Amino acid sequence: IIMNGRQSIFQREELVLTSELFIHRFVNVLIHVALVQLVGVVAQLLFATTAAGENTTNNQRQQRLQRYTQYVAQIFFALHPTHVEAVANVANRPHLLALLFNVTIVDPNIPFLAVGVLGAAGLLSAETGIFQYPAIVLMMTAIQYRRELALSMEEGENVQEDELSPSQEENAESEEQSSSPPSSL
Repeated sequence: IIMNGRQSIFQREELVLTSELFIHRFVNVLIHVALVQLVGVVAQLLFATTAAGENTTNNQRQQRLQRYTQYVAQIFFALHPTHVEAVANVANRPHLLALLFNVTIVDPNIPFLAVGVLGAAGLLSAETGIFQYPAIVLMMTAIQYRRELALSMEEGENVQEDELSPSQEENAESEEQSSSPPSSL
């Protein structure tokens, strides 16, 4: 209702409420985007390639598969209807914040003090944060297991390269003698 070129009080309140709702939803979208990126980091940590160093075809294929796995995890998380509803509803921001704080804990490189602070922030954001801890512990354990497995595989490869069998040593010595020029007397 416009009276004498002016907006009515109801239109002003509706405009203010609409703009505030937009801001709240925009903040929820930003939190969700941060969560999507963190899910990609967790997928990358969980499905890390074990081959390091060389640029072999197999290593390149593993890295490509790891990237695709990361992208698929991010897309599924971003577009899942439950998450879309949580982002659209402003009242679910505490749950988004709890998830944001708790997913950040999964990275094993995070300092212990930061784990405590982020865990407390997750619990203070929403009571549902406590139900996320079993999944967090499981993910942290799986990521740490993968890292230790990759390290043991790399150490095993280094040991195999350092240790030659006696027949391999003899072959290496004979190759060195045959490739060296004859000495003149």
